[in-house]
Amino acid sequence: QLFGLIEKRIQVLLGDDCAWEDIDDGKRINKQPKWKHIIERTLMRPRDAISFLNILLETTKKRNDENLVFENRDVVDARPKYSEYLKLELDDEILTHWGDWEVCLQSLSRIGKIYFTKEDYVSAYASINAGVKKTYSEEQSLEELYNFSVIEYEARSGYGGSGWKSKFANPELGWDANANRFKVHLGLKEYMKLKEERS
Repeated sequence: QLFGLIEKRIQVLLGDDCAWEDIDDGKRINKQPKWKHIIERTLMRPRDAISFLNILLETTKKRNDENLVFENRDVVDARPKYSEYLKLELDDEILTHWGDWEVCLQSLSRIGKIYFTKEDYVSAYASINAGVKKTYSEEQSLEELYNFSVIEYEARSGYGGSGWKSKFANPELGWDANANRFKVHLGLKEYMKLKEERS
């Protein structure tokens, strides 16, 4: 549905006979199609996907204003500005409900990785200056980060595999207090200067 919405916007801007494949050079980025790479950074929310694509369009035009085709380098160059945008969007959504959520972001930044364990987080959260007001315990703050889709947790399937669960993608899915492995939302990677290697 989201891809269909974007295709309609492309037709409005570039003409009825234009589609995504006309502006994507077709090369994969980190072994993914560009569209999937972008969607992983947008919480699958239309406004965030549109914001990323607007930044991508601006970045591509700076490189070549005549030939509007997205290349991998354009996507990579667009990510830092989008990451800043996403952080500000989350501030607007979260600060009214949770004034000290920055403490949790500092904790994630101290860990320095997209993938982390509960032990990593508890240690980083405890290391934040004792004089800083903390509304929640380590466990409660992890749950709140999940509720706002800032993090996902790893869940085992009944078939021996595992997958990442996010609140936005699975609104009916509650918090799992027994979860031990987590992943920061990829849209925040550049803003928080996180490494993407698996733990």
